[in-house]
Amino acid sequence: MKTESLLRFAPWVVALIYFILSAQLPFWGDSIASVSKAAVRIYTEGLANPWNYPDADPGHPTLFPWMIALFWKALGFQLWVPHLMVAILSALLLKELILASRLLDEKLQLWALILGSIAPLMLSQAIEISLALPLTLLFFIAARNLKKCNTRAWVLAATAMVLVHLQGLMLLGALGFYDLLRSWPLRKSFFYRLPYYFIPLLAFGIWLYFHQRAFGWALFTPNYERGAPGLHVAIYNLFISGWRIIDLGYFVMILPVMYRIIHHLIKKKGSDQEKLFLSLFLVLAIGIPVVFAYPPNHRYLLPIYILSIPLFLRILLPFSNKKKALILSASFLVLLSGNLWFYPGKCLGDQNLVFLNYRPLEKQMIQDLPDSATVYSYAPLNNASLYTYLKDKRSIRYDDLYGKDYASCDWIAESNLNCEFNQNDRDSLEALFVSHTYENYGVFVRLWMNKKLLPTYPDFPGPDRQPGSLEKLIRILKAKFRS
Repeated sequence: MKTESLLRFAPWVVALIYFILSAQLPFWGDSIASVSKAAVRIYTEGLANPWNYPDADPGHPTLFPWMIALFWKALGFQLWVPHLMVAILSALLLKELILASRLLDEKLQLWALILGSIAPLMLSQAIEISLALPLTLLFFIAARNLKKCNTRAWVLAATAMVLVHLQGLMLLGALGFYDLLRSWPLRKSFFYRLPYYFIPLLAFGIWLYFHQRAFGWALFTPNYERGAPGLHVAIYNLFISGWRIIDLGYFVMILPVMYRIIHHLIKKKGSDQEKLFLSLFLVLAIGIPVVFAYPPNHRYLLPIYILSIPLFLRILLPFSNKKKALILSASFLVLLSGNLWFYPGKCLGDQNLVFLNYRPLEKQMIQDLPDSATVYSYAPLNNASLYTYLKDKRSIRYDDLYGKDYASCDWIAESNLNCEFNQNDRDSLEALFVSHTYENYGVFVRLWMNKKLLPTYPDFPGPDRQPGSLEKLIRILKAKFRS
């Protein structure tokens, strides 16, 4: 098969593989509050009500959950339906990546597809049902059509973008900054397009108006803490953001790309893609840490990761074929390994595939728990099975530990998947509970049983987990800088 034909069909083959691997995976992490709960409510209320549940709403517009509910109405209330939607979106995003690499030769375009397909954030978001992937896709569609002066297409994409996630507003700002940079010598072209930016802002404003009427608040949710950081927290956030930019093996691309862009800035030149990268970097990697109390999660940086691939490949153009092959092979292996990276003491998110190791641990817990047991925990383990597996009943039941008196609970799950337990909490638990720890490559769950159940389950206490010295140090540093 010719490379040209391969580039046309390969994104769909990759997406099919994503779908086969993920079709029965449950909703996970932030996608439960941001996607699943909203989609379930919209579906059960017949599509007419576009709102999330009041006690779960993070404030994001619900265009994507509404689309999921629509497809559930057409295809059935099954997990594979949103996974199929995300697989299609991932194919379209990979095609955008190929389009962003179109000035390279076909072999390097193929390498762009390969690196994009196995990169940790792309792979994790493609098998999860999160908002990051449709948001990133819409951004690149908007940017491409903006460059082509296709006004209707970029405005439509930008409007959809701000109705998918609150981060869409920041990406709209990045789009505008990129537009200003690319038209800076003339400037008139940017100011001619400036009124069109008010169309997505108007759509977002309409959403806020009706949300305010329905919930009594808009933008600033009472369900999750949001606020501006102090100086020392902003510095800490910038440090974490810088680390996340190069984490998971992305340093092999990001560092050369940033060096090249800085070199071009000094010489007062730069390509169109470099201007787009710079706009994204300033808004996402620097803007979020200094504006919000928490640094950006890895998935918030997905557009930067995606755009770094064609910029990295462009750097390799002058190299010999042998040197290219060596660098590309090494980059492939490093990025592939990033799917399995984890750190002691770190709260595991959805940045790579390590979080999947919770599923076999849950199966072990189910074998040790009585059928009627309710396990109390924090997010994301606290969610009912209706919002994870789309089932009313499973052999394990989860419930909120938020605001609960520990003594009133029989079973409590602590994990590095939810890092809301501090040492005082653990000391309180040890006074009232015994524990059994389950571990599986990077993931641990410490299941606590109330001591009053010891006469019934005397064999339950099992291997206990003691954090290593590095993990203790990381916990201390995090508490110090976040206080």
